[in-house]
Amino acid sequence: MLLLGRPVTAVICIVVGVVLLAGCVVRVREPWVEPESAFIIDEAPPLEKVEAVPPRPHGESGDYFFIRGYWTRRQGAWAWVSGKWEATRHGFEWVPARWATADGMWGFVPGHWRSE
Repeated sequence: MLLLGRPVTAVICIVVGVVLLAGCVVRVREPWVEPESAFIIDEAPPLEKVEAVPPRPHGESGDYFFIRGYWTRRQGAWAWVSGKWEATRHGFEWVPARWATADGMWGFVPGHWRSE
């Protein structure tokens, strides 16, 4: 349920701030499945799933690491986005997707690359 009002001000500020800061990072390519949009809800996400990590990619040179999955909202319901292997990006670190909470509201902060 999308809610707007005074209690969500802190969460809105957090989400907007993270989105603005993420826009300052030079992205080499789009590394991750992004949610439909940034949103705020009054329902806590489910507990993180224990994910079986698949084997590293074959036939690829370079270093890889596993980016864990996360919960998102799609058409008003919780949906799990599975983790995946991603090529290491030298000079950058991965900041995992997460849910931030303030005043009983929850806001999604997408995963992104950040310069080290």
